[in-house]
Amino acid sequence: MAIPAVKLIPVPAIFPVPAVRSQGAKQSPQSQSALADLRWSRVEEFFRSRELRPNTHKSYEREFKAFLGWTEKGWQDITARDLDRYKEYLKALPSGRGGKRSTATINLSLSALQSLFKWLCARDYIDKDPMIVIEKP
Repeated sequence: MAIPAVKLIPVPAIFPVPAVRSQGAKQSPQSQSALADLRWSRVEEFFRSRELRPNTHKSYEREFKAFLGWTEKGWQDITARDLDRYKEYLKALPSGRGGKRSTATINLSLSALQSLFKWLCARDYIDKDPMIVIEKP
């Protein structure tokens, strides 16, 4: 009995993927796209598994897109140091009105990420939750 040859079928992108900002080593556009698709598919799975209020869903989605636009790392590669740098990045960003971002706005971003990382850890997508050591401002 012969084993049939494997036939790969190309799958079109289903989810909108936020732009990935380069931060460190460059990847080929094809590998960046595949990584971004996998990262966003985990976010979509998170949303499907949770019953979030519409406004919470909208704000979490905005925060996840902003974070994915800030880094090109996969979820399993994010460290507490990366999250601490992201927190400092958020503090340095100007608000929509030109001043500094409020503590509540920064906490919203961190809370969204905290919820996602807790879920990723519970689902065994990551080994360790990097948000455990991050203090909110």
